[in-house]
Amino acid sequence: VLLAPDGKGGAAAAWLRRKDTPYVPTPVAHGAHLYWLTDTGFATCADAASGEVVWSERVLARGVTASPVLIGDAVVG
Repeated sequence: VLLAPDGKGGAAAAWLRRKDTPYVPTPVAHGAHLYWLTDTGFATCADAASGEVVWSERVLARGVTASPVLIGDAVVG
């Protein structure tokens, strides 16, 4: 779930994605995108405003429990 300000001092769900998301790792935001690694070994980039997947690619043959980090302008997993 991506939360956005609701204009009343709180937050409301901007969008919800239930499929192909990580159970343990946390996404990282960079510019207008979110990046995450799934438990099944896929790296995914999504538009932060809409939740629409920009790209998703298998990067590992098996699962992962690591969160990507931002180092300068590079997203590292």
